Amino acid sequence: MSDVLGLSIIGVPAVVRFGPAVSAAQVADLTAAWSRCLAAPDLVPAAVDPVLPGLPFTAAVTFQPQGRDLDVRQLCADTFESLAERLTSQLTLLAIEANAGTLTMLHACGLSAAADGSVMALVAKSGTGKTTAATHLAKTFGYVTDETVAVTSAGEVLAYPKPLSVKGTVEGQPKTQTGPDSLGLAEPTDGLWLRGIGLLDRQPGSQAVSVEAVPLLEAVMELIPNTSSQALLDKPLQSLCALIEQTGGVRRFTYAEAADLVEVFHASVFGGAAVPGPVSAPTPAEWTGVGCAGSDDPVPNGWVVRCNAADAVESDGDILVLNRAGVTRLSGIGPTIWAATERAITEDQLIAVLDREHGLPDGYQAMLEEVLVDLAERGIIGRGPGETFWGGPSALGVLNLASLPAK
Repeated sequence: MSDVLGLSIIGVPAVVRFGPAVSAAQVADLTAAWSRCLAAPDLVPAAVDPVLPGLPFTAAVTFQPQGRDLDVRQLCADTFESLAERLTSQLTLLAIEANAGTLTMLHACGLSAAADGSVMALVAKSGTGKTTAATHLAKTFGYVTDETVAVTSAGEVLAYPKPLSVKGTVEGQPKTQTGPDSLGLAEPTDGLWLRGIGLLDRQPGSQAVSVEAVPLLEAVMELIPNTSSQALLDKPLQSLCALIEQTGGVRRFTYAEAADLVEVFHASVFGGAAVPGPVSAPTPAEWTGVGCAGSDDPVPNGWVVRCNAADAVESDGDILVLNRAGVTRLSGIGPTIWAATERAITEDQLIAVLDREHGLPDGYQAMLEEVLVDLAERGIIGRGPGETFWGGPSALGVLNLASLPAK
């Protein structure tokens, strides 16, 4: 059928039926743009909803993740270009939803080596360089994706070679969905596996590309906001740390223009040779999962208890905690409070522990109260009664609890 497009998106079968306003030529353009995701799913495409006033361009997306019920999403837009952009977003979203809890999904572009199928995932926030980097690097290395690098627990990578969403010259106009074939991007080999993870840091005016190792907990803090549904995995922090460990640590690529990355990738990423400019080799830090069970039950006034968390890891004396408020890094007296409050204790008992472990200066009460309030706001601890807020103004971030001054 000329009005239907069959696809496989990160392992999720989908068919798209276009409404009458989308011409055969436009369907052909989208088919070409999605050429590397084409499939023939055994799905009956749903009918497209009637056109809404002012939104003549329509489509119906029918999909069925493995083991789940059939689902349909209806799309509409005022222009074909807007519809094409919304379709890309919708297909990406449904694939992420379908794979939530089973895959680590990094907001990254992915490039692969032809020799062995190894993949480098370059992580960056939306609109900060993933597509541009993919456009330049995938002229040489295999184009895996410009959006989502999906990784199994065994380190296998599921390619998502979607159209590249290219910004136009006019502010606010839809991004053009440009197929990798039309850009001359290389195709990856089969059997993809994750070789490494990098953080893209574009700094206009930089003189040379620098590559530096990122400490483990800092890397996790930067990666977690740039993942999809990581919290739904079993032991989400530990699984991410294990993935980082398996790939030799995270590296930060600081550069001025994406074209400058090509030589670095030839030399230090896929080639293994020396690279111009400063380079710091990743040195994976040791880490361990720590107990995260606590209690969400109210405690009496003057008592404190650790709240339940989804996961927690320790490295170099600091602890990362993942809960409903986000990720919090505990340092200084933070890990001591975490360990001491596994079961409810009085605040006087906690003070005694802190005095023994760290020493408490004169006037410590105000400083300690500030720390305990911050921890309660982030859902790390509960205080009696009713002082657990599950998130404050910066719940997803670093809570750096420095040690109180020595006596």
